[in-house]
Amino acid sequence: MVFNAHNLKSWIPNIQDGNIAAEIDLRTDAPRYMVYWDGKLLKFQCQDILDEWTENHVGFLIGCSFSFESALTLAELPPLHAVMQRNCPMYRRNNPLCPAGVFTRDDVRTITRPYVATHGEPIAWGWDAVRDLGIADIDCPELGDAPLTADEKPFGSMMGGDIVPVFWGCGVTSQGAVIRANLQGVVMAHAPGHMLLLDVKEDEVLK
Repeated sequence: MVFNAHNLKSWIPNIQDGNIAAEIDLRTDAPRYMVYWDGKLLKFQCQDILDEWTENHVGFLIGCSFSFESALTLAELPPLHAVMQRNCPMYRRNNPLCPAGVFTRDDVRTITRPYVATHGEPIAWGWDAVRDLGIADIDCPELGDAPLTADEKPFGSMMGGDIVPVFWGCGVTSQGAVIRANLQGVVMAHAPGHMLLLDVKEDEVLK
């Protein structure tokens, strides 16, 4: 099944369905995929999901922190992982999640404009947040690349210094929910750091 403008439905008020992507195939257009079977990871960073996708599957497009990285850079606050051309580190937090049927989701703070449509504001920041979120070692993320400073030192070596860690919710949270729910059947998702690119631009989302 090829996904085109007629298949996509937008929940963003100022973005029409057909403007999300003129032509798109969710099975092949992400750089890498993850495949889960009965809540367990079956394939890691595969190039497509042509064999797994069936006409009974439904796709969801979730916002990503990459959507506001250019705005941070313009404000002279570039994320270090972007400066270092590395995948952003992703951590599992110890905070309980709010139930939603068989799934759970992050109880992130009330999301403020202007990026409410794609991601939202940070859920925590500062070195105390590392402890509060239950991150055992900031230099050892569960997913993505280990964070480095601009001079390629371990990020944790800067604890207490001028560099401040900032934490956002993550689209990979939904994959963790699939695992915790032990969801039966095949579930497919983008691999961490390998998101789908659409036709919608940042300034269109912020209108």
